[in-house]
Amino acid sequence: MSAACCRLAFREWFGLTPAAAEILGVLYAAKGGAVAPDALAKMAGVSPRAVGFHLFSVRQALDCEGLDHEPGQGYRLSEIGLDECRAALRTLAEELRAAG
Repeated sequence: MSAACCRLAFREWFGLTPAAAEILGVLYAAKGGAVAPDALAKMAGVSPRAVGFHLFSVRQALDCEGLDHEPGQGYRLSEIGLDECRAALRTLAEELRAAG
């Protein structure tokens, strides 16, 4: 699935703003690897000063253990967070297929 489709799915499924969905999309693409805040801002196209605000929205949308902070490395989706994202993508894909 393309990155753009993932972002749209995350926006719809988790009720995120476009910027928070971008952040989640970057973290999902990292497949559980840590992403430094500056790199996260650059890849998501948001201000470095706004990363914390958008991460707060992502934390609220995911299970309480879905997002981890690795001191000195950055943020990453835990296996729980990755599973939530996969489930959202799978469910939305099934709904689209069923809609024809």
